[in-house]
Amino acid sequence: NPFLASVSAWREERIGSAMWLVVETVDGDWVIQNRYGLEPDGDTIERRVRLTWRGSEETLLRSVEFRTPVLADLTDAVLEAPGVPGVLHQTIAGLPQGRWPQLGSLGPDSRPGLLIVRRPAVNLLVWGYDEVIPSRLHVQRGDAGVSFSQDLLAATRVRPGQTLDVGTQYLRWRSGTLPEVLTDFREFWNRVALRRHGSTPVWAQRARIYEALIGAKSFAGGVKHEPYPTIENLIDDLPRIAGLGFNILELMPRFPFPNYRVVDYSIEAHYAPERDLRRMVDRAHQLGLRVLLDVVMHGVVVEKVPPFAPWERHPWLSEHPEWFSRTETGEVAKTYTWSFDLASPSFQDFMVRTYADYVRRLDVDGFRADAITWNFFPNWAPDLERPGYASYLAAKPLFDRVREATRQVKPDVVFYTETQGPLFNTCFDLTYSYDEHWLYEALLPLHSTRGYNGLAPAIPRKMNAHETAEWLELRRLALPPETLRVHHADSHDSHEWSGLHMFKREAFGVEGARLLFAFSAFLDGGVMNFAGAETGSEDFYRKVLSLVKSVPALDAGSTCEYLSVTSSNDRVLPLLRRRGAAWAIPVLSFSAEPVETE
Repeated sequence: NPFLASVSAWREERIGSAMWLVVETVDGDWVIQNRYGLEPDGDTIERRVRLTWRGSEETLLRSVEFRTPVLADLTDAVLEAPGVPGVLHQTIAGLPQGRWPQLGSLGPDSRPGLLIVRRPAVNLLVWGYDEVIPSRLHVQRGDAGVSFSQDLLAATRVRPGQTLDVGTQYLRWRSGTLPEVLTDFREFWNRVALRRHGSTPVWAQRARIYEALIGAKSFAGGVKHEPYPTIENLIDDLPRIAGLGFNILELMPRFPFPNYRVVDYSIEAHYAPERDLRRMVDRAHQLGLRVLLDVVMHGVVVEKVPPFAPWERHPWLSEHPEWFSRTETGEVAKTYTWSFDLASPSFQDFMVRTYADYVRRLDVDGFRADAITWNFFPNWAPDLERPGYASYLAAKPLFDRVREATRQVKPDVVFYTETQGPLFNTCFDLTYSYDEHWLYEALLPLHSTRGYNGLAPAIPRKMNAHETAEWLELRRLALPPETLRVHHADSHDSHEWSGLHMFKREAFGVEGARLLFAFSAFLDGGVMNFAGAETGSEDFYRKVLSLVKSVPALDAGSTCEYLSVTSSNDRVLPLLRRRGAAWAIPVLSFSAEPVETE
């Protein structure tokens, strides 16, 4: 056995009540400790790895891979991956050879990050969790059977003699039904203290967000989307927005410039003159609307664009070089912007002051933080005082600080993020719903494919209404209980996928788009709409949002049970909503024709 031949030492350790087996192996200049921990009478193994580099010079560590032994004879087994598009009761026998591409990037920053192999008598759960080092789970099928691997993205420079702990994996054997197993799994989030810092105010628990921009978005063929050419136009429209039933206005950065690029975080460069913006916030508050500012987090403008960016090279690159990530060759990292390193202590200090200043000067009620994991790469800068991998998930400690600082100014400030995994649950109240967009095409026929799949994943399978309910329920059970998701059919991102100007009414027809808005509004959590998507359907939007506000079982603090009520017709989705003794059952038909159901 090559593995046993390389074992240099092993021992048992007791840490608290847990027993740990430590197996040390040597591979060239690397000393590798595999550590396996188990509580007395427990059913969960915690697996860690510790590396020591004994080379004479600095080296680059890119990743570490955990592998499970091959699981053979799984003809009766089913694989579950809660929250992964299109995955529901996947038979092991039906997996393709090689690595299964369906999982994509499966980690707790983007999904629940959990895999379950179900057999009649037992369930095997595999997941990874670390607040600093991201990891990705994969499934491979070979001739001998199926195995799991977990890529630990512990990329960093390693000095001679340095020791690193590079991630954690959990393996659990548990009997019971799938809902029972997931309900037990939910306790894990409490164990690792993944709880929100401070409560979410009631007005945000049932968020009804209207996303707006000042200026014009341009598309091919000279087409423009310009719902509000000036801030005065937006102020004048606030009564209509409130009258439709929305309770939150989300203001995007100014278009066409700077768009989703940073100039200097000044109010005028990014949104509007401060005096006008404060007037807009005050008017919104008079109408009962809260205001969120959309703040860009990933990097500064590359190009010269007068008057707000008149320089040839952004001055921060020289004044604050420590704010930016570096490539392996020492150059400043770039996507379409020069990329911030969110782990930089001085950059974090600056952003904490910036967010608190926005609240103090504008009296805004919260923030949408754009693309907090867009710079998903390590900082390879030499002589960095922290590991390069600290940059991957640095938005979490940054926004833990931002949340605390802004709530000292205004106690009920709310934070909203695109990232949909549980990792950022401590500092963000609301999360996006990109992970359910695939359901729309899985449930409804497309009227137009123009641009629809630009950034959305390829549709993995069609779904009926009952399967949709199962998928939503499994995702809910795998996430922390306080997760609040804001659902939407149209956002500014979906509107411009493939660089095309397209609302869901073009993709699915007007009736289909109305159904998707109702679907988004009647699920648990909040609902969002991008300016212009409601055009021609204002009365329908008003009616749906009126129900959400007026029916107690649909309002803040209510729950959604996806499987408690079923339909005899597989095109009809009934949802059981409860708040205390109040209940309601929204019924959604995904059939274009009249149907009968029980």
